[in-house]
Amino acid sequence: MKKIIFLICNLIILNGCVQSTAMLGPALTAASTGNFLQTGFSYGANLTIRETTGKNLTEHIVDYKAKKRIEKDLKNLLKEHIKLTRKKILLRTKN
Repeated sequence: MKKIIFLICNLIILNGCVQSTAMLGPALTAASTGNFLQTGFSYGANLTIRETTGKNLTEHIVDYKAKKRIEKDLKNLLKEHIKLTRKKILLRTKN
């Protein structure tokens, strides 16, 4: 029972320390791979993307792919419409 109370008190007290662990991921990557340049570039790119778009890298990529898919579908739809219109125009000019 004492351990549970101790853990709950520590969770409440240390709750504000969560934000300072944001650098923990890049620090672990640098420590495990030894490639500090890649870690710094990755962290800087993620930070820049978040400041520019308001989204993290994953959200930004998903939105970008969805946008490209919509553009592709719209382009295909317009091509089909143009083909049908040309056929109709050719049929009218032949008659």
